[in-house]
Amino acid sequence: MHQPKRGENMDLIDGIAWSKRFPTTFHLPSNDDIEALRPGDYVKLVFQAPPGLSERMWVEVIEVDGESYRGLLSNTPTNPFIRCNLDFGDELTFTRCNIIDVLMRPRH
Repeated sequence: MHQPKRGENMDLIDGIAWSKRFPTTFHLPSNDDIEALRPGDYVKLVFQAPPGLSERMWVEVIEVDGESYRGLLSNTPTNPFIRCNLDFGDELTFTRCNIIDVLMRPRH
């Protein structure tokens, strides 16, 4: 059996597409909240792995570059396939369309 390498076959869902597909049950953060994201804030992403397995996890934003982001995984995956590909603290890149929720640190 093939043993996947870390990060192999890990896809992030397109939250915008899912929200259009499931408008009454899949809500996204506002554009204002996404535009206000700064390093130290957290975003929730949905990680998908074959065959159709997924897990929602928090990622700490470490860099914002327009609509591209870098972050550190802030959860330990519970899904076995995802866990063998990702671990707490792994660095990820993602885009605005992958963000399904935000948790912002207090602004002073």
